[in-house]
Amino acid sequence: MKRRINILSSAFSAVFRRPAYLTAAVGIGALIFALTLWLPNYALLKFVFASDVFTSGEKFAALFRTMGSSLSALPSATLAVSAATAVLFGINVAMLAYHLKRKVELERSIGTSLVGIVFGILGVGCASCGSVILTSFFGTAAALGVLGVLPLKGLEFGLLGVAILTASVLHLSKKIADPDACGIPRK
Repeated sequence: MKRRINILSSAFSAVFRRPAYLTAAVGIGALIFALTLWLPNYALLKFVFASDVFTSGEKFAALFRTMGSSLSALPSATLAVSAATAVLFGINVAMLAYHLKRKVELERSIGTSLVGIVFGILGVGCASCGSVILTSFFGTAAALGVLGVLPLKGLEFGLLGVAILTASVLHLSKKIADPDACGIPRK
């Protein structure tokens, strides 16, 4: 457990000490959370923004008012899962961007062609570790799950998304902290 915390700390330090990645994570997380709050009021917002009756100030005020109404109307469990998903999504995107940029720079420095870099990034990766790209996309897809008729009224998808995004962040942390290490133990 202590080793995982050290890996996570090392990766977070490498990525988020750079203001661009920190800004990206915060901005993307805030945008995802805002979209989560606006989505229940989509029809109203569509009407307000399509109408010529409202001034531009009133249109933007409607954005903030609908956010407030969603904050007070949505169950606290849904808000918690939405906030966790937004935060993890922002972290995941920033860490993935950092990892891909570093991998492209490394491949370029050893003379690999652009085509080789693209296939190397999108490839299956190490047989034991899997592809970082595919793991990240699975986390993203799960985070965008839909509500259904389930015991928790669709909250299961949100919880599953949080779990998969967390696993993706941990996987990316390992790749960032020690990109050359493989999960196969040496004899």
